[in-house]
Amino acid sequence: MEMAENQEEHEKSRQKGRSQPTTSAVSAATTAREQLTALLDRDIEQVVGIERNDDGWTVQIEVVETHRIPNSTDILGLYDVQVDRQGDLTGYRRGRRYSRGHGDDRAS
Repeated sequence: MEMAENQEEHEKSRQKGRSQPTTSAVSAATTAREQLTALLDRDIEQVVGIERNDDGWTVQIEVVETHRIPNSTDILGLYDVQVDRQGDLTGYRRGRRYSRGHGDDRAS
């Protein structure tokens, strides 16, 4: 009976380890920023959000899509970048585009 309980505890521990990211938020954001820069060959404006999920992290990054003069009219894109528990970029998607000079058009 004790052996079965030990196996059950071991399995619970293993399951818990699977759901927890092993990379930190800072490391995930750094990885997302560096790898997205390499993939898009565009200027990264800033990391604007990060959220833990089942597979690792989702990092939101603003990217300068088009430089304009004056720069207050640059076109920015907001990207969701997925980073797995090991710290590898697994995917990205541009969510929306907007002019730098315009605030968030979604009312709070």
